[in-house]
Parts: sequence; C-alpha cells; structure tokens
Amino acid sequence: MRSGRLQGNIYAAQGKFVEAETELQQTLKLAKQLGNPTQLWKAHQALADLLLKQGKSREARAEFQTALRVVQTIAEGLTDLALKEDYLQSESIQELSSQAKGS
Repeated sequence: MRSGRLQGNIYAAQGKFVEAETELQQTLKLAKQLGNPTQLWKAHQALADLLLKQGKSREARAEFQTALRVVQTIAEGLTDLALKEDYLQSESIQELSSQAKGS
C-alpha cells in the first residue's frame, strides 16, 4: 500500500494525474479491504494533495476530512490516554487537521 501511494505521488509529480489518481484509488481500495486504517488515511491525504495540484480544492478538502475521520476513529480505539494524546498531537496528524479545516 505504501508503494502504491508513493507511485501515485511520482505520477503526480510527473503531471500524470490520471495515472496518479488510478494508483491512489487502487491503494484506497486495498487499504479498505485489508482493514489498514493508517494506510487508508494516508492514501486519502495523498489523493487530496493530488486534487489540490489539479485545482480541485473542494474535492481535496473532502478527502482531507475523510482522512481525518479515519484518524479520529483510530484515536477512539486507543485506551492509553497518553498515547492517544501523543498520536493526535503528532506533526503529521496536526498537518492533516489543518488541511481538513482548509487552513
């Protein structure tokens, strides 16, 4: 799944947006099938980044928000409060939260 996300990012950097979206959609599907929430939110975030590159800010924000909902579900499952707080305050999650709010 990580490789699919990376390949999607490579395609995006090359301006191959159709190929990038196809790769990221496949990665999302696989992450859902395997029940891997970490890879799922990261794939949603990568797809959102791709959409931003295409000037599709409304669609990108929706993907960022979907990614953040996955993160929140992960956090809800953490019973260790310190771990939960560290997770939610991590740089990557804070960045995602900001992106989801459109900041």
